[in-house]
Amino acid sequence: MATTKNNTNKSGKTNYSGKGTRKKKKSSDDTMKFLLVLVIAAIAIALIFFSQSKENPADSKPTATPTPATAGTDTTINTPAPDAAATPTEAPEPGQDNREETPTVTPTPLATNTPMPTATPTPTNTPTPTPTPALSVTEAEKVVKDKVDTEVYDVQLVSENLVVGNGRYYQFGAIKNQEFVYPFLVVSQADGSLHFYDSTEGTVFDFSKFPLKAEATPTPTVTPAPSGVLTAKEAYEVLCTYSKDALHIAKEVKEYDAEYGDELTFIDGVDCYRINLSEFSNGKIRNRGEFYISVDGTKCYYIDSDTNEFVEAVK
Repeated sequence: MATTKNNTNKSGKTNYSGKGTRKKKKSSDDTMKFLLVLVIAAIAIALIFFSQSKENPADSKPTATPTPATAGTDTTINTPAPDAAATPTEAPEPGQDNREETPTVTPTPLATNTPMPTATPTPTNTPTPTPTPALSVTEAEKVVKDKVDTEVYDVQLVSENLVVGNGRYYQFGAIKNQEFVYPFLVVSQADGSLHFYDSTEGTVFDFSKFPLKAEATPTPTVTPAPSGVLTAKEAYEVLCTYSKDALHIAKEVKEYDAEYGDELTFIDGVDCYRINLSEFSNGKIRNRGEFYISVDGTKCYYIDSDTNEFVEAVK
């Protein structure tokens, strides 16, 4: 059986030999080495975590890796969770601008195949200038009165600017017994010529022999009236015996208003009564024709609007 040699000093305490001391020191060194390994592992884990958090800042906080424990030794290291606010800001690389980049807006190019609308110019209506009359309305009235018997008729201006076709006229009316005697008389504003105007047809025709003309009614020769000479009223009754077709009118004679008198017109060597037919239409008195019945009742005449000549009517 082995015996242990103990050294006892003078004070009575036992001195242990150096062999046991060396074992205790070796155990302490192993513990320090183990702790150093743990520290190095913790630093490596921290560097890996820091590297991952740098590359993926939006990742959740990593779960702490448990450190293996050695029996009888409390080696747990409480590593505080990294605070996002305490994470150091990554320094920009040399030459890198740390300012925030402003997004560049790329303009959308216009379509080159779409034609731009062309504005259509609005045409300007140029007013047609009104020609200056060759004579005044006073001068035109004098032209009419020189041709009309003013002792029988009054002359009244109806229009200062009558337009028929390409011509412009002054329009006058001859009045007898407070009524117009048709057709109207018109004077050309261009040359001062006198014309007749049919308001129902809107036509102008030449001025010719007409009872309105003072010289158109010759002074009758005073002779005893032969037996069988008609009165003016009897001459009108003779006119009523002619049909509307024979007289070239739209209605029968009795359907019109008749105006006649005792004055005579000399036609083809025969004295004739003049009978004027008219009607009231559209607020105006409109002339429908003038007819002439010989004093013996045998002949009837009317004025042809195309030739302005006396034409004998045939029943």
